[in-house]
Amino acid sequence: MQISDGASQMKIVIESSIQELVSKALRRVSENWRVDEWENAVTNPVSVENVLNEPHRLVDFEDEDGKRWAIIMPAEPGKIFIMDYHQHIDEISSYAGGAISGPDSQSNTDDMISIIVTGDEKIGLLELRIVHELLHGLNLPADDLAENADMAFKPHIRFLYNILKFFGLRPEHTSFFQRRYYRWLLESR
Repeated sequence: MQISDGASQMKIVIESSIQELVSKALRRVSENWRVDEWENAVTNPVSVENVLNEPHRLVDFEDEDGKRWAIIMPAEPGKIFIMDYHQHIDEISSYAGGAISGPDSQSNTDDMISIIVTGDEKIGLLELRIVHELLHGLNLPADDLAENADMAFKPHIRFLYNILKFFGLRPEHTSFFQRRYYRWLLESR
């Protein structure tokens, strides 16, 4: 992922046990999203046996519901770990991923991102999880679909979204709405 000022690049580090699955998802990210800042990292990932052999740290998070969870994060700014959940089941308690912005929150040079892969994911879902974390790396509000639905969706999509919410469903957790929201975030930046 090339940083907008051209001074730095993000680097994707993939554990070899999930290399084939993740490579398919990264190809889809490259083909479907065409984001200059991502292109180099997405098309040139580095394979390692275990991310614990890379500089790392264990980070505790608390979500908006007060639930605490832990994740292995790169210790070096600009790195993205994509790791096999089954290799790290004792160290982590997250099934998805996380992003930490560094002190320079206006650029992603200090961002550290981790994505957890169970191996059961469909390629399209894994593609969206990767895009979600990369959006965080661009300082875009990837978690705020529900708050931005009125602006992000065309009227007929917004109508469908609101009908699903009316019936107690959580459409913000479906790939149909996530894909459209992420596209809107990128187009409106």
